[in-house]
Amino acid sequence: MGLFSRKKKNKQRNKAKARASRKKNRDNLSLEEKHQIWIERWGRDTYDPPWNMHTFPDNIKSLIDGGTIPSGAGIVDIGCGTGFLSAELSAMGHPVVGFDFAEPAIVKAKQKYGEESETLSFYTADATKPMPFKGTFRVGIDRGTFHTVPFVSRYDYVKSISPLIETDGCLVILYALRIAKRLNTGKSDQTGKIFRDHLEDLFAPDFVIEKFEETGIMKHSDEDEPAFLIVMRKK
Repeated sequence: MGLFSRKKKNKQRNKAKARASRKKNRDNLSLEEKHQIWIERWGRDTYDPPWNMHTFPDNIKSLIDGGTIPSGAGIVDIGCGTGFLSAELSAMGHPVVGFDFAEPAIVKAKQKYGEESETLSFYTADATKPMPFKGTFRVGIDRGTFHTVPFVSRYDYVKSISPLIETDGCLVILYALRIAKRLNTGKSDQTGKIFRDHLEDLFAPDFVIEKFEETGIMKHSDEDEPAFLIVMRKK
């Protein structure tokens, strides 16, 4: 092996180690530490991550077309970011409340879509704590918030979100496959089953899983990242 090839291999190995170290550090962060990171990121004027929506997601559209999200149903957008999905759903005739724990994101949402209207409002709120608004909703949509909640805080998420959903309403969750794989410590490819068991353990007895399928979430370059689409029905 030539000197150039060895240097290239060493560089690739060091990059892989650095990525693994960053991933391990992220996994060990507390909820408050994660909050501070997101607040700092959304506070940047130029922050526009690849998964920040600028077009309406096909997997949510399919739930509307199929009747899972009924026409005119009230919706709570959990982790709404700068409000694109909330505003689009409101324009379709849904009363929508969007919330996010990153206040800079909510400031941007209000600047873009207005402070409040009859069908659209935004709040700074933490999905693991009591809400600053009242009311229940036919549908809850979580497109990438639940999978950022540390495992030790997930019962708090359920305790906070469950009362927001009406009886016979539904909670829609999009959850990245790479994060679901962290539950699978074995060698066999049982990630789907293990993750589904994890959800059933967390959300029972209030919800029953109605849909569990693979889809895509968070646009990266020209491809969606693999994810699970889960629809849970409130008992």
